[in-house]
Amino acid sequence: MQLDLLYLDGCPHVTAARARLREALDSLGLTDSWREWDATNAEMPDHLRGFASPTILINGVDVVGKQPQEGATCAAGGAPSVEWLIRALREAGR
Repeated sequence: MQLDLLYLDGCPHVTAARARLREALDSLGLTDSWREWDATNAEMPDHLRGFASPTILINGVDVVGKQPQEGATCAAGGAPSVEWLIRALREAGR
């Protein structure tokens, strides 16, 4: 399972996204390991661009089902909830 945390530097929701992802992984007994990508970094792969910050992808799919868009910015709703993350992690593990 590939986990990616996408963010914009300075987004106030990134810390919560990391904490919630760690909590969800711990609650399922999974290793808390993922890749992080700063969207302002030129080395970020093109297929990861355009998501709001923060976005957590599991195997390339946003855990809340959003699609990338032009001019993505900081997510108004903040980080995905622990419940959303647990559900997405379980689904991906099937």
